[in-house]
Amino acid sequence: MSASSNFKYDGTDLYVMNMTQTGTSYIVFYNNITGRFSYNLSTAGTVSSITAGDGLSGGTINTIGTISLGTPFDITEMTSGTIFSDGHDHKIKILNGITGSILYKSILSGLTTSSNLIFDGNNLYIPNMESSINTYCIYYDNTNGKLTYNTYTEGTVTNISAGSGMSFSDITNTGVINLGVPSTVNSYSDNTVNGSTHSHKFTPYGDNGEIQFNSGGTLFSSTGLTYDGFDLYVSGMTSNVTNNVIYYNDITGQFTYGIKPSGGGATLPTGSTSFNTETKIIDSYLNTNYRFAVYNYVIYSGETNSRAGTITLVNNQLTESRITESSTTDIGDTSSVLFNVINDGTNVNLSITSTTDGWICEWIRITK
Repeated sequence: MSASSNFKYDGTDLYVMNMTQTGTSYIVFYNNITGRFSYNLSTAGTVSSITAGDGLSGGTINTIGTISLGTPFDITEMTSGTIFSDGHDHKIKILNGITGSILYKSILSGLTTSSNLIFDGNNLYIPNMESSINTYCIYYDNTNGKLTYNTYTEGTVTNISAGSGMSFSDITNTGVINLGVPSTVNSYSDNTVNGSTHSHKFTPYGDNGEIQFNSGGTLFSSTGLTYDGFDLYVSGMTSNVTNNVIYYNDITGQFTYGIKPSGGGATLPTGSTSFNTETKIIDSYLNTNYRFAVYNYVIYSGETNSRAGTITLVNNQLTESRITESSTTDIGDTSSVLFNVINDGTNVNLSITSTTDGWICEWIRITK
């Protein structure tokens, strides 16, 4: 181990030996030319405080602190490279392209200018078009997904006039084409065009002969009633007996049919009801319409059991009603069939009850 003749350490401070200057303004430094420590005159610093200026943050530092760059602002096409009190922005400079070049996003190079499209603030141009002939037009080529150009043929139409069914003045430059006012459609209308109007053929809904009716503003056909120009028919009738008549049932609000009574005068309500082991209403009327009713009836089950008779019924307009029955003696046995009446306060309901199956009741009603 060798001792240095240039440095001395007293346990507290390090000294450079053989220094000829003792002034306090001298400092020791490393001389990278000679590769040795030396000393020279120094000037002490005078900065005592630093404050963060525009674009910086950190406040005022008197001893120790940090000065940071302020948060940058968004860059837009209008920013100009400005320093603000709490941040800064940048000006966008396009490094290539010509004036008016269209900018587009490129995955590889970011914002890039197009060499094929320019915009002067009013018009869009394709600068590398090889022809300046004014009959060329720009179009989209769906085979390569690019805009291109080619020749086009100018129109030869010089005048447009209103034809049949149309209504507008001759157009030689610009104008509006209008459809003429449609004519009223009726059952005799056909598909025609005439003058400045037109018509349509009306085809009714449903099958031939079906009655049409209004259903909530829509025209529908009835599958229950048909008309052949002479006679009205009720579809689905199970009887083709010639003395059956159609009449209106004021309880169900529907047309039905039954046996026409013999003799002249007004047509009387009739009915034909089949029933089994059940209680079934065979006729009803409003208790405010009539005070009494007389029913002539026959009940039968095949050819072995039958009886005929008359039911006399009286009622008021409240809830009371009574019946009496007079009848023939039975052919076979009809004791399982009974009549009853209920006045529910609105309707007088004549019902029939049976404890066996396979019965039919036919009746004629006289009311007053």
